[in-house]
Amino acid sequence: VFTTAVHAQPTGTDKNNTQLPDGWNSKDVYKKEAQRGLAGSSGYNNGVFTLKGSGENIWGSVLAFHFTYREMKGDGELTARIKSMGNTGDYSKAGLMICDDVNKPVTFFSMDLTPSKNGEFLWNETGNETHCVYDHEAGTAPYWIKLERKGNCFRGYVSRDGLTWKLVRETYYKITDKMYIGMYVCSCNKKKLISAEFDNISFKQPTGSVLPSSLEEEVVCDFDSRIKYTGKWGIAPIFDTNAQGAAATLDFKGTRVKILGCTKPWGGTANIYIDGKLIRKVNCRGINDDNVNSFEIEGLASGSHTIKMEAAGNGFIYLDNILYYSEKVPPKAVKVKLPAFKTTINGDIINNKKMSYPMLLYMDTTYLPMNPDICKALGISTSSEKDKLVIQKDTKTEAYKPVIFEEAGYDSAAEYYAEPVKVPVYVNGKKLDNSSEKYPILFFRGTVYVPMTDRFAVKEFGCKIKMDKKQGFSIIKE
Repeated sequence: VFTTAVHAQPTGTDKNNTQLPDGWNSKDVYKKEAQRGLAGSSGYNNGVFTLKGSGENIWGSVLAFHFTYREMKGDGELTARIKSMGNTGDYSKAGLMICDDVNKPVTFFSMDLTPSKNGEFLWNETGNETHCVYDHEAGTAPYWIKLERKGNCFRGYVSRDGLTWKLVRETYYKITDKMYIGMYVCSCNKKKLISAEFDNISFKQPTGSVLPSSLEEEVVCDFDSRIKYTGKWGIAPIFDTNAQGAAATLDFKGTRVKILGCTKPWGGTANIYIDGKLIRKVNCRGINDDNVNSFEIEGLASGSHTIKMEAAGNGFIYLDNILYYSEKVPPKAVKVKLPAFKTTINGDIINNKKMSYPMLLYMDTTYLPMNPDICKALGISTSSEKDKLVIQKDTKTEAYKPVIFEEAGYDSAAEYYAEPVKVPVYVNGKKLDNSSEKYPILFFRGTVYVPMTDRFAVKEFGCKIKMDKKQGFSIIKE
């Protein structure tokens, strides 16, 4: 990642700017002129941003505040300490925001602090209704807050010291790559200005990986018409039901799917079906938690599937979002399968159907995933650098015990797609022409796979491999 340095250099011609750092700007943001109130301003001095603004509110369909912002493309994270803030009412706010537009915003996500000692994660996807999750344990300024975007996921955090962070809320929404991120204040009173100071500003964005992403994420919100509801459901703030047999069903094309919901003391049991088969019973009862990954399964065969969430009738179940991931099939993709034979690593049997990273079979050759646990067990290290993939023999090894991942659902009879790694590959310092290899190094669902041939497993990594009809494939670190 890179972190922007904050230097006091004047930018732009906005009359509200007073010596803002390079790349930052400010303005009063509002949906309607009647919501605006007194004009706001922003300034910067010795590492401290000072914002003053009014605005009717940030609630319902009302949106008016003063914003100090910068453009952000793709993923990003903004951290700040609210050094001080005024008080123009219990609901006045100072915080961080990501929004789609600074002229007529529709979609936004924010993490703020109020004078009433509440942290608030606010979000509005469509411009019609603002949602809110409180953190009642948040203190008064000085206090730390953080807001981040990763793909279609938006998260808000609070912290007392800037070291230990508490997740207040995460929500998912598919939106444009280009957005705006920054600090804001809202007095919730058009006739009064609220002032807040922000320091310890850190804006980070990932530099990216040389390895491609093999899955495309699609977010389906609870109010999306693609979800078919039967039975009686409540709709605020997220869809819920306690009616036995009430169900939410989504047809999708992908290899992985998950349901996001929440737990409550009065929660019940949700039955989860994939393609008509009951896969799991999910418990929605627990402490108040609005950030629950209720269910997830991966390893589905490429193609069409159906997921259904059904209430068992012994309490409420909750549906916030359904996320599914479709496999991108590149032009030079190759078909791979799971081994139909027994596989072991250092004597431990591997259940490939229930592994996050199963072994694969390509051209009758077993491929091993280079995930951290397996690499440590076999004395292998991998790194993805700026323009190359590096794989090396490592003298350090650690004990390995296979972890059964119940959320995996790989099918040994199904075919999957992998892609030969395109960037230059170096194995123990030697450059590999992967494009001309009979058994190329592959990339499958976010993980590098190496063929367990005598050349790699034995000569390069110092392992012992064996394959026979009764015992299947085994690899041992000698």
